Amino acid sequence: MNQLFIRSDKGEYLPGEFVCGAVYLDINAPTEGHGVQVSFQGEESVCCELQVNGLRTNVQAKQEYVDYCHTDLFTQNEPFACGSYCFPFRLRLPHQIPGTFKTTCIETSFAWSACVMYQLHANIAGAETMKVSQDIVVTAVTPENLRDNHLTRAHEIVFVPSRRLFGQKMHVTLKLIKNFLKTGENLRLRMIFTHGNQTAIHGFSMKLLQTLTLTVPSKSKIKEVPGVADKKVTVIREVAGMMPSGAYNVGNWHGVDNLMIPLKTEHGQNILPSVHGKFIKVHFDARMS
Repeated sequence: MNQLFIRSDKGEYLPGEFVCGAVYLDINAPTEGHGVQVSFQGEESVCCELQVNGLRTNVQAKQEYVDYCHTDLFTQNEPFACGSYCFPFRLRLPHQIPGTFKTTCIETSFAWSACVMYQLHANIAGAETMKVSQDIVVTAVTPENLRDNHLTRAHEIVFVPSRRLFGQKMHVTLKLIKNFLKTGENLRLRMIFTHGNQTAIHGFSMKLLQTLTLTVPSKSKIKEVPGVADKKVTVIREVAGMMPSGAYNVGNWHGVDNLMIPLKTEHGQNILPSVHGKFIKVHFDARMS
């Protein structure tokens, strides 16, 4: 039995990096195969399935980011002889691409899915049945951001709650300890409350919101699907409680240090990653109430 494998040097990559690996071929029986080709494709897509008058219709919008199609790694005039072969490859990812992403929505009359996928493919020229694929994960952060500490340094966001404290508005500053996180990790932040009097603050309430926005071409039939082109805001976590014993206060400002919020739902499910594609956008906000 003849076998074909494809392996990359790692499973997760950053935009702009090289995807390195090899195609492995074991020939144990006669074959007409005489060459090895590799393809690497990455695309963003929004696909919908509609049910109209009892009939189902599929519509979709796509954007390609990577398209190395049937690149020859090896070719010869004669079929492969019995034996084991290894063919290395090295392909470059573009610098400006969205990260890997996938989500779905299923309703009674329609269903839609949105994804950003990157896949390696290998096939044997002359033996069409011999082909194999491997998914590649791309993280939505550039090597330059990691190297220059753009995302891991703290950022400050100021909120002005509508609730007044003795006739004055209160400013709340959320200072992120780390800005680049993976799903399932803890969001760590520092909260600083500032107001114009000496009144102590005993409690707080905060929501972590996830916003999913799908934008599709104006002429696309996907526009007709209810809810697809709308913003979907989900409350990931709601934190409310008394100021902990570790809180600090000086004059007219108070603070909580190293507050941790799990990047999972209350039921322990993973949340969607941030993504900024042509059709798909996901971002997160922290709001005080």
